[in-house]
Amino acid sequence: DPDEYVCPLSHGYWKNHLDVWPLETLMLGDLEYDMISLMGLLQMPTRGDASINLAKQLIAAKLNIALGSNPEPAEDAIADADAIGEAYSINFIPGLLVVDGAGQVVYRRRSTNLPAGKTVSAQWAEEVRQVLNKLVR
Repeated sequence: DPDEYVCPLSHGYWKNHLDVWPLETLMLGDLEYDMISLMGLLQMPTRGDASINLAKQLIAAKLNIALGSNPEPAEDAIADADAIGEAYSINFIPGLLVVDGAGQVVYRRRSTNLPAGKTVSAQWAEEVRQVLNKLVR
């Protein structure tokens, strides 16, 4: 019944309302992303990068459907966006910073290469752990 559907919300809304996200992880293409990674993507400036723009729209669409929006109008576009991510091996990985106690950036992730079989959060956790281990030694 269309009266029961929730109105879809923009990626800007989702970026500013993490507390109402209906899911903790999402699949974008063939990769799973946790909330921290998804929020990083939503906060990234697009700067002409179509993959970031695509990721933002895909995140919003999937969160909207999970919240109760009508999936039918967006089903084909979502499937196409996921297929693009899979076909071109797009890893929507935003930058990551580690800041020490003095406020200095000690690590900045710039690479978007993700080893096969690794989740984004597992890869970041491993890299951050290595940096933090060096800091405390």
